[in-house]
Amino acid sequence: MSGLKFKEFPLSITDNNLTNFKIYPNPVENNLFISKEKITIQNIIVYSTSGKLVIKQSKPQNNTIDVSILPKGMYFIEINSDEGKTVKKFVKK
Repeated sequence: MSGLKFKEFPLSITDNNLTNFKIYPNPVENNLFISKEKITIQNIIVYSTSGKLVIKQSKPQNNTIDVSILPKGMYFIEINSDEGKTVKKFVKK
């Protein structure tokens, strides 16, 4: 009888969480600003807390995203750059 062989598989993956992105103001009414250090933003995706995609913007002008169309509540913003991605949360008031 031969024994079973198991391979080692990682149980999770590590994301590049770029901490040099800051979003402000938070809470926000109209325009959410993104400050960064020497990194080019490829796109920005905003999700509701239920995971629904509500805004997707490629190469934002002046590192600003207009969130005035969103209803009040909490959201997640995914910032994708050539260095990786980071996800932050913000409140729309």
